[in-house]
Amino acid sequence: MRPDRAVRRWWRGREYRRLLDEAASALAASRHAEAEAACARAIAVAEAIYGPEDAELTGPLYALSSAQLAQGRLDEARASSARAIAIAEAAGASADPPLPRLLEQLAAILERQGKAEEVEALFRRMLAGYDRMRDPDPLELSALLNRLGLLLGRKGARAEAAPLFQRALALREGALGARHPLVAEALYNAATFLEDDRPAAERAAMLGRALDIVDDVADV
Repeated sequence: MRPDRAVRRWWRGREYRRLLDEAASALAASRHAEAEAACARAIAVAEAIYGPEDAELTGPLYALSSAQLAQGRLDEARASSARAIAIAEAAGASADPPLPRLLEQLAAILERQGKAEEVEALFRRMLAGYDRMRDPDPLELSALLNRLGLLLGRKGARAEAAPLFQRALALREGALGARHPLVAEALYNAATFLEDDRPAAERAAMLGRALDIVDDVADV
């Protein structure tokens, strides 16, 4: 690379990092319009340095979508999120934020748009991705199982929701121990959406365990 090009690339890189910091500070302070503007400028600089499909763009696109979502501009937030996901899928492990977090953001946007069927499809896609991982984070996976279970349970698909809650419960007990508040949440959801043909005593036992945990936490 010619020296003049190297210097210009270095200078643009400095500007890019400054814009990312500016966007992060604005997001943290809930100055969402300011964050959006900084993200847009950062994306333009990154495209000039790295190209429009480089994994480096996933970060500012994620932040841009967050700023747009906070302002209620759901269609724009969805478009930014979808672009970040497409880049991350092509980039693989080098994407930052990683693909599961990008998909989680898209799910939040779809939920705000009231697109329950698309949210369910996305949760299933995310679950399939976790199931392909050698060592997924148990709490992230349990949170996804819980959300998919709630979605299915609320539409009456208890038979499909129940094993998801049981799996979430086992993951949380293994990661956090039997007396953690997140275990109580899993017990409550598992009991609430237990299949109708299961014994009433089973539901009562799970609710009793959940109540014991809640009482322990309240006494601390």
